[in-house]
Amino acid sequence: MLKKFQDMGKLLKQAQEMKSSMAKVQQELKQTQIPVSSAGGKIKLVFDGELSVLSVSIDEELLDPRKKSTVESEFKKAVEDGIKKSKDIATKKLSEISAGMMPGQ
Repeated sequence: MLKKFQDMGKLLKQAQEMKSSMAKVQQELKQTQIPVSSAGGKIKLVFDGELSVLSVSIDEELLDPRKKSTVESEFKKAVEDGIKKSKDIATKKLSEISAGMMPGQ
């Protein structure tokens, strides 16, 4: 019976450590800047680790109305790339926290 209480105490401690680590990672993700570009660098975006767009820059050359569909397509590619990179970073950071925290490890 004592062993069960010791195991529960260990799990509670791990849960508290994980909660603290998660808060730290969330703060890191807010401050992480992920630059992405498209159209040969003529479209640039910066995301944070929480999928927010921090900045957008479009080269004036692309602002020609005749290039509207190209700009839209390239902008979409840049947004998708930024979202993917942001998710990958968050997943990596979160998996590092959970590694070794599972019971029996």
